[in-house]
Amino acid sequence: MNIAFAGFKHNHIIVVYKEAALSSDINIVGAWEKEEKYRNAAREEGVKFTYETYEELLADVSYAAPDSQGYSTPLYWTFDIWGTKGVLRFSDQCEAMAYLNGETEGISLADTPLPHSELADFLAEIRGEKEVLLDTKNVLY
Repeated sequence: MNIAFAGFKHNHIIVVYKEAALSSDINIVGAWEKEEKYRNAAREEGVKFTYETYEELLADVSYAAPDSQGYSTPLYWTFDIWGTKGVLRFSDQCEAMAYLNGETEGISLADTPLPHSELADFLAEIRGEKEVLLDTKNVLY
């Protein structure tokens, strides 16, 4: 099993990381922490950080799936992105939802109008153009 760790603010995550590192059934494929003080504390406990940004980690590990099922796994295109101000869930199996801090229930994003082209921004980012609204960092934060 492949596991990536995003966030080491809580000590129990370091415990899980260490247990995973000792397991012959688990392959740690990534580790990231935003805040320097937590990154340094985790590094002292033996955590090996492989990513400088959350975007890099998510881009590399979000496509992991059992080889025998590949793209047919119903959860393959399901993404949950967790942050301190909310959680975003989207997939090809259900409508996109935002669960925001301060709200009592999820908000459907199905009818949210976008004033620009997602495809155009995606292609511009690949070309390395700087001025795009939906670059990877803005989408994830």
